[in-house]
Amino acid sequence: MANWIVFHKINRRLHFFASIFIVVFALFYAITGLIISNYKWFPEGEITTTVDRHALNYKPDTTNLANFGYEIKQQFALSGRMVYQHNKDNSISFLIYRPGIRNEILVNQALDSIAIKRIENTSTHEIAKRLHRTYGFKGGWKYVLWAILYDITALAFILFAITGLIIWFKRRKIFRLGWIVLLPTIILALIMIYYLH
Repeated sequence: MANWIVFHKINRRLHFFASIFIVVFALFYAITGLIISNYKWFPEGEITTTVDRHALNYKPDTTNLANFGYEIKQQFALSGRMVYQHNKDNSISFLIYRPGIRNEILVNQALDSIAIKRIENTSTHEIAKRLHRTYGFKGGWKYVLWAILYDITALAFILFAITGLIIWFKRRKIFRLGWIVLLPTIILALIMIYYLH
């Protein structure tokens, strides 16, 4: 009996701490989702575009575009995630982006100069959209930290659900009431999965 009391006490504490961790991310996604859905409610910032051309005073190694892109990021103080490709005309393009800012970089065929097209869109909607959709580990330590927090939050959601079910099964007085809440939620989730698949 004593072991069960200790188990339920630990279970309640885990449930509580998981809920505290979840609430920050839940609020973040609720607020950014609200902004995305109702973008007309929020002020729009100006979209500014600048193009700069720079000579390259070294012969870049195009066999490793990741390293080449990193050199460009360091040289021109650009931050964010990066994607790159070889184009059909033998030029190379990079995209380095973060919420509100896109840097489109084109390296010419001769590999002696680059053009950096910088697009800044600091509207509330655009920044909220980028933040809301950020995932994965690429892009630097900030993105790695964000991805780790994301994974911890996912585990906290699972822990919260399991500990909540245990608490619910223990509380016989609210057992029927729990089904009234749980069943419509399960049905709605199944309908959405079927609809969106």
